[in-house]
Formats: sequence, structure tokens, C-alpha cells
Amino acid sequence: MTLRIASHLLLLALAGPTLAMERAIEKEVLVDATVDQVWEAWTTRAGILGFFAPDAEIDARVDGAFHIFMNPYGEPGMKGADTMRYLAIQPKTMLSFD
Repeated sequence: MTLRIASHLLLLALAGPTLAMERAIEKEVLVDATVDQVWEAWTTRAGILGFFAPDAEIDARVDGAFHIFMNPYGEPGMKGADTMRYLAIQPKTMLSFD
């Protein structure tokens, strides 16, 4: 955890529920990969399986599935991020999911 992240978390803890709409966790990571490789990792099932979770349902389009299954054998709603979705996509530039 970097100092930047720790300071954001501390401020959020001190702020309480009044800043609920402004809460954010920011983390910056440098990855030894090309933009194409990183994009593939976050927008394909094979990519997610390669670094993040044992199973996933990925449909990389706005409102498409971004279901990450940390426990693929769990009951619906208990697999991990069963209901996440892509909110915005700008190919190889930006993606947003909930």
C-alpha cells in the first residue's frame, strides 16, 4: 500500500458517511506489458483467468458482464463479483466497471 493510498483511506475513515459519494481507493501499478496485453487481460475471459480469478464471464461492452468468480462453485450471489458489469469502454484507453 503506498502512502497515497493510505492517506486516502485515512481521510475516508475520518470523513465518515458524509462523503459516501466521494469515496475512492486509488492505486497505481506499473506493469511490464504492452497496452494490448493489459487490455486483453481485463477484457477477455482468458485474460481474467490468467491473473485474477479461476473463472469469469466477460462481455466487454457497455452493460456487458464483468462477472469474476473467486469461488466458481459457490451459490449464485456467493461466487465473487457475480453481478458486476462494464460501465464505459474506450478501447485500449479506458474501461470502467462496477
